[in-house]
Amino acid sequence: AADKGAAVHQIPLESADCALDAAKVCERINANTRLVAVSYASNVTGGIVDIKTIVEAAHRVGAQVYVDAVHYAPHNLIDVQALGCDFL
Repeated sequence: AADKGAAVHQIPLESADCALDAAKVCERINANTRLVAVSYASNVTGGIVDIKTIVEAAHRVGAQVYVDAVHYAPHNLIDVQALGCDFL
C-alpha cells in the first residue's frame, strides 16, 4: 500500500476480551479514509462487531466499507441493506 501512497491502519483488539471496539475504529476514520475493512465476527471469541456504527462513520467521510462475514454468515442471516456496507 505504501508504494501507492496509501496507509494501512490496524486497530488493536481489547486486551480484556479480545473484542474489536467499534468506537476505536471510528476514531481512526477521517477525511483521508477511503476504505474500511472489518470482520463481522471473530472466529476465535465469537464476538460480534457493531458494523452499522462503523459504516455510518465511514460513509460520513465518503469512505466505503468492506465487511468480512465469513464467520458470521453460517450462524445468522445478514441484512445487507440494514448494515449499509458497500462490499460483503
